[in-house]
This record gives sequence, structure tokens and C-alpha cells, in this order.
Amino acid sequence: MKYWPRIQDVAELSRVSKATVDRVMHERPGVSRKTKKRVFDAVEELKRRGVTPNQIKYTNLHLSFSFIIQSGPVFTERMSKVIDNVIPKFGKYGVSVSKFLMTDLDLQKIGNEIIRTGSDCDGVIVICQEDPFISNAINKLVKQDVQVVSISNDIPDTPILGCVKMDQLKAGYTAGTLLGRFIGKREGDVALLVSGKFRCQQEREMGFRQMLRDKFPLLNITEIIHTQDNNESSYKMMRDYFQAGNCPLGIYNTTGGIKGVADAISEFTEPENQIVYICHELTDISKDLLLRGKIDAVIDHDAEIEITLALKHLINFRVPRTFDVNFDPLPVRIYLPENII
Repeated sequence: MKYWPRIQDVAELSRVSKATVDRVMHERPGVSRKTKKRVFDAVEELKRRGVTPNQIKYTNLHLSFSFIIQSGPVFTERMSKVIDNVIPKFGKYGVSVSKFLMTDLDLQKIGNEIIRTGSDCDGVIVICQEDPFISNAINKLVKQDVQVVSISNDIPDTPILGCVKMDQLKAGYTAGTLLGRFIGKREGDVALLVSGKFRCQQEREMGFRQMLRDKFPLLNITEIIHTQDNNESSYKMMRDYFQAGNCPLGIYNTTGGIKGVADAISEFTEPENQIVYICHELTDISKDLLLRGKIDAVIDHDAEIEITLALKHLINFRVPRTFDVNFDPLPVRIYLPENII
């Protein structure tokens, strides 16, 4: 390669240090094959007369990203469909994606998959739990110069680019406000459903607890019910809970298994008990339950915006200043029977 643009421009475009560009230029050891390719690709782009990083044409750009999602089956299916709908919008950027969808909560398995899948692509978007297996896997990827963006769940102690999510603490506040207002002046117990080590659920729980303490002191969280983020386990856990003689005034489900909880309420409690049920994720299933009065409110996020922003952040890392984006929290959405379209 006889002609090299300015080292600074190459470094900025390929997102490596100027020292790394210098090593590639002078064929010194210590640079991975993938990084060399990125540097050479940047050089070819910048060789066009008058082209600067923010003017790059994308005709020869090819970016491979992987979505790795670990959650309940309903959420996973929803996000998979949204990914399929969003990807065509990025055709001009040469983006192709693969998806690994996991509906059980095995931590080691998902950690291994992050390393296996991520090692063969330019960037990874993850939705998974918070655990050392996950953190170690992400740290290994970033050391290989594969950048990571998370959706919904922050992953502490990792050098991810950031997390695209709604404000989960405010989502918990909102759930507490809705449940408290729907229950009114009655005094009694409230049940809380969680699953796994998902930080989004932890933050929702924190917000929910704080709202009840501050505004609705007559309500007590007396039971935390751990499910497997699916309808089967949610139904069984709630069945056992009700059969043990419990009858809460309200239920806040921070996780999945929405229908399982609704079915258990219908089967094992009396209508006059007026149990208030608040959950997350507006899907065809939860929409139907909401309209039939089996759910009182659904708190939701904009999955399409989340996936779009995550992709834009990864593209920005490879081609700086392509998009004007940030990691500011996204709005919390509230759905009631009255505002469902």
C-alpha cells in the first residue's frame, strides 16, 4: 500500500490508537488480523480525494453485528421480530446481523455464547443478566476489539459502550403509583415477582418499594416470588402462593410469565377480591388480557427505538459521527384499557 492518509484520520476512522496504525503501516508485530483489516479498510476509504471521516460513503462498508438475547420466550420473540423489522433501515451501511435467542437463565451458557458469537463479528448487542460469567465474557470481547452495547440492563464493571434503556427506576415508581391508586385506601399485602439477575428488574423493584414507602404506607410487600420468566413457572408459583392462603391486594410483575400470573389469579381467587395486577411488556397476549380486564395496567418500552439506537452506537464506533445519538434514558410508556389502539 504505497499511499497512506494522515495517521490521525486512519486512527479515528478505524477506532484504534495512532500507535496501532503506525505498527500496521510499518508491518510491526502485535496487531491482530481483524484490527489490521479495519486499518486497511479505513485507509481505502480515506484515499478518496477530499474524504474525511464524517463524509464517508458507505457503498463498500460491511458491518456484522450479533444480537444475544437471554430472557423469557415472550420477550425474546418480541425483540426478535423487532430486529427483523429494523435491520432493513440500515441497508446503506452494509449491516448484517445474526441472532442468538436463549429462553432459559443458564449464566455459563450465555457467557460462552457471548464469546463464541462475538469473536466473529464487529459488534455485539446483548440483553442478559448481571453476573461474573457475563462480565468476563464481555471483557474478553472488548479486548479483541469487539464493542458491546446492552439493552434494558446495565452491566457494571465492563467497558461496554453503554446501555440503551428506559429509566427502570422510574418504571418502578410508575408501577407503585398505579398500583397504589388503583387499590385506594385499602390496607394490606402486595406480592412482587422477579426472575434471575436482571438489573432492570432490580431497579424496578427499588423504584416500586420507594414509591410504596413514600406514598402508600398502608401497602406492604410481604412476598417476593421468584419465577423462571415464563408462563408455566409463573402459574405454578402463583398457584402455590394462593393455595397457601395468601390473598394480596395487588401484584407487581417485574418479569415475564404475564399470562401465567393472570391465569392463576382467575383460577384461585374470587372476583370480589379485586386484586390489582401491574406488569411489563405490551404484546398481543398482554394487550388481550388488558382489554379483558385480567390486567389493570401494562408498563412498556419502545423496543424499536432501543434496537435502532443500539445499532447506531455500534455503527458510530466503526464510522465516527455517522449518527447523533446518546445513552439518555428513554420514556416510560403506560397502557390502560382506555388507551389501547
